[in-house]
Amino acid sequence: MSAFDDFLNWLHPYGQGSAARNSVSNFISQSPGPSQIPQPPVINQQPMYDEGSRFREATNQAALLNKGPSIGDIMSQLQQLSDPNRYAVDPASLLAQARAAASAQYDPLIAQLRGQESSAQTRAGQNKVALGAMFNQLSNSLQGDIPALEQKSADTKQATQQAYTDLNNKISNTYDQTQASQEAMMKRLGIEAAAPDVTGQQAKDRSFFLNSANNQAQTAQTALDTEQRGNTEYTRRGSEVARTEGTQRQADLMFKLQDVLASYENQIGANQAAKSQAIQAGLGQLTQQAQQQAQTASQRDFDNYLKSMELGRELKADDLKSLLTGQVNKTQSPADVAGRALTLGLKQPDAQSIQNVFTNAIGSDPVILSGLDPTAGTAAPKEALAARVVQKGRESGLSQAQLNALQTIALEYFGRV
Repeated sequence: MSAFDDFLNWLHPYGQGSAARNSVSNFISQSPGPSQIPQPPVINQQPMYDEGSRFREATNQAALLNKGPSIGDIMSQLQQLSDPNRYAVDPASLLAQARAAASAQYDPLIAQLRGQESSAQTRAGQNKVALGAMFNQLSNSLQGDIPALEQKSADTKQATQQAYTDLNNKISNTYDQTQASQEAMMKRLGIEAAAPDVTGQQAKDRSFFLNSANNQAQTAQTALDTEQRGNTEYTRRGSEVARTEGTQRQADLMFKLQDVLASYENQIGANQAAKSQAIQAGLGQLTQQAQQQAQTASQRDFDNYLKSMELGRELKADDLKSLLTGQVNKTQSPADVAGRALTLGLKQPDAQSIQNVFTNAIGSDPVILSGLDPTAGTAAPKEALAARVVQKGRESGLSQAQLNALQTIALEYFGRV
C-alpha cells in the first residue's frame, strides 16, 4: 500500500459515501500502465453542471473515504521506517575497518623496529665472530713465537758457551806460550833452576783465570736459561690471556645485544598496545558513526513517508475536487481527456468522441508507441506526436472545434505545453 493510497481515508472534508471512493479509485486507475492503454471512461450522460447530479456524485464518492488502511497500519509502517536497525552495519565489518586503519598506522613502525632488531642481531653475530677471530689470531701468533724464542735462546746460550770456551782456550794458550817463552829465556840464561818457581805461580794464575771464566760462563748460561723461561712463559701466558680476553669481549658484546634487543622489544610491545587501543577507539568511532548514519537514514525514510502521504493527500484532494466540479485543468493521462474537453467548451458527446479518438491513436499508432522518428531513428518531436493524434481525428471526421480541442489535449499530454 503506497503513501499515495494511504491518505485516501484522510479526505473526509470532501463528503461521505462509498460510491465516491470507488469513482475516485476507478478514475485514477485509468492512467496508462507500462503494458496496456486503458479504455476511455464512460461519461455520465447526466448534465455535468447539474447541481443535483454533482451533489449525488459527491455523496457517493465521500462514502468511499472510510475504506483503505487504518491509522494503526500507517503507524506500524512509520514505526518500521523509523527503526535504525534496518541500516545496521555488520560489527565484523566495522572491526575489520578499525583494524585496517590501526594496522596502516602502527604496522610500519613495528616492522621497522623488528628490522632494526634483526639488524642488531646480525651485526652482533658478525662482531662476535670478528672478535673471536682477532683474539684467536693474536693467541696463535704469540703461541707461534715460542719456538722462535726458544731457538733464539738456544743459539744465544750456544754462542755464549762457545765464547767462554774460546776464552778458556785463549787463557790456556796464552799461559802455555808465556811459559814456553819463559823457559826458553831461562835456558838461554842458564837459570833453569828458577823455572819451577815462576811456572808454579803462573799455573796458579792460569787456574784462577780459567775458573773465573768458567764461573762467568755458568752464570751467563744460568741467566740465559732464566731469560728463556721468562720469555717463553710470558709469551705462553699472553697467548692464553688473548683467548680469555676474546671470550670475555664476546660475552660483553652478547650482554649489550640483550640490552638492545630488550629495548626494541619494549618499543614493539608499546606500539602493539597502542595499536590495540587504536583498534578499540576506531571501532567505537565507526560504530557511533554507523549508528548515527542509520538513525539519519531511518529518520529520512520516516520523513519521506510522511511527505509522500501528505503529497498524496494533496493530489487526491485536487483530483477529487476536479472530479466533483467537473474541472480538468490539464491533460496528464487518458482519463483526463474527456474532462479536459468539457473545460474547453465542448459538449459531452463531443468530449466522448475526442476521448475515443485519442485513446485509439495512442494505443495503435506505432510511432506514438515507440516515440521514435521512423525516418531518423531518433526521438520524435512532441509536436509531431501530437500532430499524428490530430490526424487520427481528421480521419475520424471530427469537426474543426473538436480538432482544436484535440490538438490542445495532445500537446498537453505529450508535455509540449
